[in-house]
Amino acid sequence: MVLSDKKSYDEAEAALDKATKLKPDFALAWNRLGRVALKRGELAPAVAAQEKARKLEHFYDRITGCRVALTLDARNPGPGGQFSVHVGVKVPGGAIEVTREHDQNIHVALRDAFAAARRQLEDYAREQRGDVKQHAAG
Repeated sequence: MVLSDKKSYDEAEAALDKATKLKPDFALAWNRLGRVALKRGELAPAVAAQEKARKLEHFYDRITGCRVALTLDARNPGPGGQFSVHVGVKVPGGAIEVTREHDQNIHVALRDAFAAARRQLEDYAREQRGDVKQHAAG
């Protein structure tokens, strides 16, 4: 029986995270990870987060892990609630951590968080290649 078919979503998530770290293009593991998120009630944002996470590899191919957390402030649920998206990207020798919030739309928070993570990842990749822009002293 597949772990995601059990009620132990934490176990399933941990196993699937490990599988996607070992083989980032393992589509079945990404799909199952999406199923776990959906069973937890993290519907469309979970699917969008997975797609965006996989696209980060286009900017730097040595990513060793990526974690996305989507939250709704429990003190203000429903329309107008505060949404938060945290993106953590592990790279050799460090990590990129980004959190973005939005008052009404989790998709806006998701877009903004991944755009910021992408910019930081591009900067990191440039540094690793030695392509860092040098500003003229002035």
